[in-house]
Amino acid sequence: MDNGRYFDHAATTPLNPDVLAEMMPYLQGVGNAHSLHSFGRRAEQAVALARERLAHVLGAEDPGEITFTSGATESNAWALSNFARVKASPFEHSSIADAIASGSGTFLSNSGYALGPSDPSCDLIAVMAVSNETGAILDCPARPPHAAWLCDLTQALGKIDLEAPKFDMASLSAHKIGGPLGVGALWNRTGLALQPLISGGGQELGQRSGTLNVPGIVGLGAAAILAQDNLESRSSAAQQARGIILEEIASLEGWQCLDAPRQSPFILALAWDGLAAQPILEALDSEGFAISSGAACSSREAGPSRTARALELPPKNRSGVIRISFFGNNHAETANLLAIALGKAIKSLRSLGRE
Repeated sequence: MDNGRYFDHAATTPLNPDVLAEMMPYLQGVGNAHSLHSFGRRAEQAVALARERLAHVLGAEDPGEITFTSGATESNAWALSNFARVKASPFEHSSIADAIASGSGTFLSNSGYALGPSDPSCDLIAVMAVSNETGAILDCPARPPHAAWLCDLTQALGKIDLEAPKFDMASLSAHKIGGPLGVGALWNRTGLALQPLISGGGQELGQRSGTLNVPGIVGLGAAAILAQDNLESRSSAAQQARGIILEEIASLEGWQCLDAPRQSPFILALAWDGLAAQPILEALDSEGFAISSGAACSSREAGPSRTARALELPPKNRSGVIRISFFGNNHAETANLLAIALGKAIKSLRSLGRE
């Protein structure tokens, strides 16, 4: 398979070889980070370095504010479990949105990309930094002083400049920035007292029990540093690739770009009139290209996504939203080939009346 034809980096990114190289001694070696012998101390030092690296990239003054988890989904669940009255943007990842939909809170209203005022009765507001489906950069609405803000940084870390944080907690995952699957963190930057989601051995200063995933944590720290160091060049490459695609498909009829006023260059969402996303994806897959119809965790669900509904797209557009997402290995040549293949697929599907 040609990794250059992989345009689904918002779902997951390939493991960076330099990250793997840093992980290898801990994948092949032994040592529990909480053991007192030299093997354990070596693992503990590696975890401490990863925590310091991540803190540096995030701008955390105290590395101790960062607790390693299995990923942003766990981090979000942990944060939500500590609050009774939650409100969330209509664009949140399913780890938050499903909890809201099940009765654990309510969604904020949407008008374009402007979020409505928060209810003063809420004690937690969840608003992600970057939409994982459209790439829109979101802001938290006005909130009462007592309400905490949980910000999902999964599509923001190493991809956009993180301004001086106004949020109280942030979740993230390693595998969106060239790191390994199954590891992430919760940054509790204001020191809110959180009850653990997972109890047991009291690891991670009693905040999250369980034997630490040392190689994964090492990989997260390494990936965060590399992503931050390469942010400008990757952003420029993503901007160029999305520009090539938009230029190539400009002559096609019946489509809409879902860019927001403030937009991450790493995600390009397109809505196609009267077409369903799945046949488009299948046509491109047959040409060796990987894109998606939205978040990977909900890609098998029938009907338009929650985000498509929240954007109040016309019914003819809602089922035809595709997501093209970039990272390190997408170049101008393959972006052009993808755009050509996309144009052919759209013309073919329209001629066949595929909806």
